[in-house]
Amino acid sequence: MTGDVDSTFIGMIHKLKQNPTTWKEVCPTGTEKEADSTASNDKERIFVRYVLRNLVKVSRRRTLALCVHLSVPETSAVASKAMMVFVNMLYHRVDMFIDRHPDQLMLCSLYLACSKMKLAPTVGFQKIKDAYMEMNERFYDTSTLNSIFYEVKLSELPSSNAKRGNLVSFYNEVFTPNVRPFWKSFVKGAPRNRVNG
Repeated sequence: MTGDVDSTFIGMIHKLKQNPTTWKEVCPTGTEKEADSTASNDKERIFVRYVLRNLVKVSRRRTLALCVHLSVPETSAVASKAMMVFVNMLYHRVDMFIDRHPDQLMLCSLYLACSKMKLAPTVGFQKIKDAYMEMNERFYDTSTLNSIFYEVKLSELPSSNAKRGNLVSFYNEVFTPNVRPFWKSFVKGAPRNRVNG
């Protein structure tokens, strides 16, 4: 998701997040059946719910495809853990998606799941990056793929003034501290894994 904080979609998200009950109805936190049981005629809620649910569906498919491509043992369990991180990040820290490619957060979620399930360093950032680039070379040009890994916003400043770095720096400096409060609910007793670039 990219854009200015005053843009329509971002404004809708900020407005909906002000009411925790409304945000829980809109943001995909549980199963699709559970999430769709709340009826709302509010066009804003319907639109935001539609976009966020599709983002989760696409990310889930892409995460599973990456795990298969990487020949990750326990593919569905790893993909499931990665998506738990991704969805919780979307629910608790939706602001992390602003001015960042959603795949940046998906890739960090996958690395975190692999590291907590003791698959890293066998499945490290470099291997995930190589698999991602190989899988997406038909869809993105080299410049776009490189920007996903090497032009990641590291600060909360507006996009034009934001400090930028690579995905490993983003994981260590921004992603891990922001995901720590809720990752322990589904990954017990795991120490923080710092990645060396």
